[in-house]
Amino acid sequence: GGERTHIYQLHNRYIVTEIKGGIAIIDQHAAHVRVLYEKALKALSGGRLPSQQLLFPRIIELDPESAVRLHEVLEDLQALGIIIREFGERSFVLEALPTGMMTGLEGQIITEILDELKERGSVRRPGQEPVAAAFACRAAIKFGKPLSLSEMNGLIDQLFATKFPFTCPHGRPTLLQL
Repeated sequence: GGERTHIYQLHNRYIVTEIKGGIAIIDQHAAHVRVLYEKALKALSGGRLPSQQLLFPRIIELDPESAVRLHEVLEDLQALGIIIREFGERSFVLEALPTGMMTGLEGQIITEILDELKERGSVRRPGQEPVAAAFACRAAIKFGKPLSLSEMNGLIDQLFATKFPFTCPHGRPTLLQL
């Protein structure tokens, strides 16, 4: 913990920081995916993530296949703080998102999570790990996002507090130690 003074962001993609006996290069996206994944798993096993009401609920229209998939993960998404109501056969209303989640992508996050589940082949009742991984992957900070010093410090602290800090749930390394 504590504020690191020597900490830099490279290409808005990697965080470079001093660690005992060397330096660590942290992949900001993979690291954030790991942090969010473990939070999501906790929430799915009964913790619930806090959510924030959207000022203007968003109506989402889905194709039949995606609508079926969304039905199957509605409860899981609610545990993750994504509150969605059915609004007709293939329409849904997005009412709330997890606190602190990037706004402006409200409609997109749902279709992205569904796409991620589809890509990874978990169609029928995917179970908690794939839902948590899809959520984490799509909700995490992207490459190209500039981070403030406190955001970088916060991310590193959270990463090292996870159970498996060295890879994201899909097996990508989160950091390189030199």
